[in-house]
Amino acid sequence: MTEAQEPAPPFGTLPWDQYVIEKWDAALPVSKEQQKKDLVTTWIGLGRYGRTAYFQRAMDWDDEVPSHVPQDLLSEADRCLDELGLIQMLWIRTWYGTEFKSSDHDQASSSTGATEAVTRASTDAGYRRLHDKAFLWDPSNNDSGYDDDAIANANIYDNDSDAFGVVQQSADDDVVQVGTMPSFVLSVFMRCPDMLDRMGDEDWRSDDAQTITAVEDEVDNTQIVLAMIIDREAIEDGWVLEVALNHKGQVLPTRARNKASRVRDDMANWTTQGEPLDLGDEPQDRVDYGAGDGWDDN
Repeated sequence: MTEAQEPAPPFGTLPWDQYVIEKWDAALPVSKEQQKKDLVTTWIGLGRYGRTAYFQRAMDWDDEVPSHVPQDLLSEADRCLDELGLIQMLWIRTWYGTEFKSSDHDQASSSTGATEAVTRASTDAGYRRLHDKAFLWDPSNNDSGYDDDAIANANIYDNDSDAFGVVQQSADDDVVQVGTMPSFVLSVFMRCPDMLDRMGDEDWRSDDAQTITAVEDEVDNTQIVLAMIIDREAIEDGWVLEVALNHKGQVLPTRARNKASRVRDDMANWTTQGEPLDLGDEPQDRVDYGAGDGWDDN
C-alpha cells in the first residue's frame, strides 16, 4: 500500500503566492507562462531582505484570493516541495546532445560554425556513467548499491532538455557567467520559487534599515546553494562543475571541477559542515580543478 501524499499548502500561504497576488497583471499582453517567468526572475532578484515582507504576509494570510490571480502556477507536487523552503543542494543536467531546441536557453560562447551531431542516446549513456560514479557506494563496483540519501539530498533535475538544456559547441564552452542567474537555474526556481529561504528563519528577517545595510554586501557574496552542473565536460570527461549561488540565485566567482567519484564528498561537506566553495576572504573569478582524471574512482 502506497503512502498518501501530503496535501499541498493552500494558495496564499507561501511567500511566492503573496508576490503573485500583489504583482499579477491579467491585462499584460504576454502568455501566462511568460508572466510567471518574469515574476520568478524579479522575485529571486529581490534577495532575502526584499522577500521578507511576503513571508510575513504568508504567515498572516486569511483572505480571499482575487479572481484574476491564477492559483495553478505551481503543480501540487511543486507546492509541497516549495513549502519546505531552503534547499542547499541542486544537481542539474544541462547537456543532452545536439538534438533539442534551444532558442530560449543560454547559448555557448564559442565561435559559430557547424557542430558535430551528438545524439541524446550517447549523452544519456555518458550521464548514466557519471551518475553511477557519483552515487554508487563504491564507484568501482556496479553492484555496491546507491547512496539513496545522497541522491535525495541532491535534488536532481536531469531529464528535461527543454527546461535545462544548454547549447555547447565543445566541452570547453562555459555554461555559467559569474554574477548572473543561468537559464537552467531559473528553470529550477520556476518550480520552487521559495527554495532560497526558510519560513522559520527569523534572525535575518530584520526590517531595520541599519541592519540590512550592514550585512547586504556580505550576503551578496555568501553561498546559499551548492549546484552540481552536469554539462558537456562533466558527461564527456567526468569533471562535474560545482557552482555556488547566492541569495539572488547569482553565480559566485569561485567555481570548481571535481571528478565524479568525489562530488558526493563535496555535497556532504556543504550540507553537513557548511563548507563553501570559496574559503578565502576575497572571492576570486576562477575554476579550480581536482587532481587526476575525471573518471578516476578516487
